[in-house]
Amino acid sequence: MENKELYKIYDRNYREFFSNKFAIKELLETFVNVDLVKYIDFNSIEDNK
Repeated sequence: MENKELYKIYDRNYREFFSNKFAIKELLETFVNVDLVKYIDFNSIEDNK
């Protein structure tokens, strides 16, 4: 498999992951140790396509 094809797979997976509001919320709340995260309104996140 060429690197270009591999990057397309990774890119698609990252786009899919970051389009999921619940996944973003869990990622930030779990791995980002900043109090600011609790003030993010995850319901207001919009898709930037």
